[in-house]
Amino acid sequence: MKHRKLFLILIAAFSLLTINSCLKETYTYNGPRIEIYGDNPLYINVGDHWRDFVPKPQAHAYDDLYGIVDFFYRDHVDNETVGKYTVEYVAIDVAGFETTKDRIVYVQNESNFLDGNYNVTNSFEGNTYSFISDVTSSGSTNNRIYFSQFTNTSEGAVTGDVINKNQIVIPQQTVGKYTYFGQGTISNVDKKVSIVINYTEIINGKSYQGVSSFQKIDTSTIP
Repeated sequence: MKHRKLFLILIAAFSLLTINSCLKETYTYNGPRIEIYGDNPLYINVGDHWRDFVPKPQAHAYDDLYGIVDFFYRDHVDNETVGKYTVEYVAIDVAGFETTKDRIVYVQNESNFLDGNYNVTNSFEGNTYSFISDVTSSGSTNNRIYFSQFTNTSEGAVTGDVINKNQIVIPQQTVGKYTYFGQGTISNVDKKVSIVINYTEIINGKSYQGVSSFQKIDTSTIP
């Protein structure tokens, strides 16, 4: 009988300790949670709107206490300039707790794989010249690139517009005392990029024909 009474006392004591421990536990509430739908990070071409490439709705906000929570976003994306940007999603519940979560958006030039240094062979009026030229993609116009040196005698950067990643057009333009226009092809095979352009050069009102062949030296940016 004594043993039974002792056993019951021990059970009662253990129960009281368990209840007391549970009462001392506190629930930690960290505010609403945000789930972003669609790609994150998201890559778009300069000039495009990032909202055209994400689902609708863009995100979902909720918490354990209040269920679904409304959210809004702050758009920090400059779609007209190449760069890295954020879209900040914000959810605030009825108690005033706030949560934020970012979508990273990269605005890029689709032809940035052409960026780099090139060995150039320039054939003009029976003569052949060799030099090194830089190709740089535009930071504001998609599929536009610039040649730091287009011919042996060019006096500044020449603009080219890429079409479907394998063709290029040199719109008529005057750089210094020379006027250029032409077209050509782009090859990207086994990370070997080459650009061959047949062009017309106008000097003092007279037209001449030439070919500039570019072979990329650095292949690290080639997809």
